[in-house]
Amino acid sequence: MNIIKKHKFVLYILCWFFLWTSLNVDLFRISNFGKSFVDNINSIRALLPTFILFILLFVLLSNNLLKSFFNKKNIYLFFFIFFAGQVIGGLDNLDKNITLNKYIVIQALGLLIASIATILLIYLIHNEKSKLLDKYLIYTSISILSIYFIPILIKLMWNYSLSPNIYAYHEILIQEGNKGIFNLPVSRSTGISRSILIITIFLLCFNYFKNNKTRMFVYFVISVLSTSIFLINSKFANLSIIIIYLLIIFKNKLYNKSIIKFLFLFLIIPFLLSQLIFNKKINDKYFLNFDIKNRFIDDFNKSDTGVTSGRVDIWISSLDVFKSQKKYFFGLGTQADRLYLSNIKDIYSSNSSNAFLYSILSGGIVSSVALIIFNFIVLIRIYKYFFSKSREINLSYNILNFSIFIYLLLLLRSIVENSFTLFSIDFLLYLQSCMIIIKNINLNYQKNIYPNKLS
Repeated sequence: MNIIKKHKFVLYILCWFFLWTSLNVDLFRISNFGKSFVDNINSIRALLPTFILFILLFVLLSNNLLKSFFNKKNIYLFFFIFFAGQVIGGLDNLDKNITLNKYIVIQALGLLIASIATILLIYLIHNEKSKLLDKYLIYTSISILSIYFIPILIKLMWNYSLSPNIYAYHEILIQEGNKGIFNLPVSRSTGISRSILIITIFLLCFNYFKNNKTRMFVYFVISVLSTSIFLINSKFANLSIIIIYLLIIFKNKLYNKSIIKFLFLFLIIPFLLSQLIFNKKINDKYFLNFDIKNRFIDDFNKSDTGVTSGRVDIWISSLDVFKSQKKYFFGLGTQADRLYLSNIKDIYSSNSSNAFLYSILSGGIVSSVALIIFNFIVLIRIYKYFFSKSREINLSYNILNFSIFIYLLLLLRSIVENSFTLFSIDFLLYLQSCMIIIKNINLNYQKNIYPNKLS
């Protein structure tokens, strides 16, 4: 017990690291243990959230914190209720769900275990006085994202440079069905673009180096990464990079005195460079015949999928399932969209592609209301922060700014994806950001969030 108290800092960071390493592997993979080295690795990764959950429950019980977790004043309880609604709905529909697809039911169980373990970990970190945990939580997340996605981006851009595809979005490397590390599915265009955008937001928020050469090098990296986002041409990413960068310009003191410079370096030049490359791929005489190329424009008049890539039909079908199944209060259980939408003929995806629709389908009114309340609590704090007095630029300021921009990015993403409603990269980053926001901005916020500067 004393060992746990003494090394809680290390324990929490290790738990966070192992939750990241358990991403993108399903619980039913444990049945493949012993077949090969890769299968053994995936089996261990699939079981990690279960081990972490038991460790965290032990920490909560030994510190008499489990009772306080269920206190009505605990904000994270709303997010726990969000998943509790899905558990009740899933149990109520268990027989039918197993008949539809038992593998998705097993997968859903694994996602629930990982989600609850993450909520408990975030709650424990929130109750720690050491604000260094905030810093190392972010550094761990960004390091893992960079190590995984930057090599994929480099390979993608190399393949794209050699292919006739106008947009990197259409490269075979990131199409459905392709396998990556540990023989698991490669991230699609939206996932890669989101991760690269998150890395650029981190670099923008933490680029306050005194050395001018270092700062200029970081600016160059941000510009290159921004260009790659435009080259991939994910519609969500194109819209998000503009919205989030504009928020950074006006709400981050590092840049609100150099707006024109920021716009040119990170938006205008990357956009124009991507347009030159698109036009070069279409026509060698692109300087004489230059057209603005964008998937928003290309898809606007498509009669089948339209600018939403078929999401409108998916949203309508999700509502139809909710109404036809009549499980209004607790829904149909975790991943209900994959279970029920996959049986609809000619639908573009079995993913609800909207956080609220996924919530009401999987956890009913209980889960959707809990999610709305939780986000309302976070948004009130962000509003207070944005309209507060000026703040000193230091590491503490940058940590909070980064968390706010990531939260807003994921909230925007939740309009077109299930996003943080499932255990995923979005989920981990969302809860990490919410914790830092809730921990450091109260409703009486005026000026100093962190009274002491972090080292």
